[in-house]
Amino acid sequence: MLRLALLFLIIALIAGALGLGGVSFISGQIAWVLFVIFIILFLLSLLILDLCPNIACGFSAKPHAMSEESRNYCPLLKITPTSTS
Repeated sequence: MLRLALLFLIIALIAGALGLGGVSFISGQIAWVLFVIFIILFLLSLLILDLCPNIACGFSAKPHAMSEESRNYCPLLKITPTSTS
């Protein structure tokens, strides 16, 4: 998505240099919207990984600071560990 934003930004800059104001404006707006969506998704993924670090990797990013039960618990998704015995 960030590549698309950069592509539309380059198109806007080239169109602006060539004097195509309408194309430049629309390409710039598309680039801005894609960039904002990228930032929102990026921040959302950081938030999710901070709340549930074991989702992405299968293990906790901070194992020394967490107990075994809290290491496998995700408050965002309400996932609790299951005992296998």
